[in-house]
Amino acid sequence: MIQVTESELKQVEYLIQQSIQGNHILFDINTIRKAFESNKYTSSEEDFEMTAQDAEGHLEKLISLPTLIQKKFYLENLEKDTFHELIRVYFNIVESKIFETEKKVVH
Repeated sequence: MIQVTESELKQVEYLIQQSIQGNHILFDINTIRKAFESNKYTSSEEDFEMTAQDAEGHLEKLISLPTLIQKKFYLENLEKDTFHELIRVYFNIVESKIFETEKKVVH
């Protein structure tokens, strides 16, 4: 489980809210496109696949960095497959948040 401070939580919520609105602050559109077009996204089990534990470690590190510049620098210096997999994990989180919000509105 990822441990975050209240300040870090607010920053994460802000980033997710921005992404829900289409403002992907951490990633440029071409990088997002490449991450989702990657053969590794739909290929066999033999290809790279980030474990939940790996993703959690990267997300925890990312959250702990105080500025957007530091966050972007961290992401851009990851190995390409790791970076692309982390983008997909991030968008899964955003998608989950959208569904969670919609459920609250419907009920």
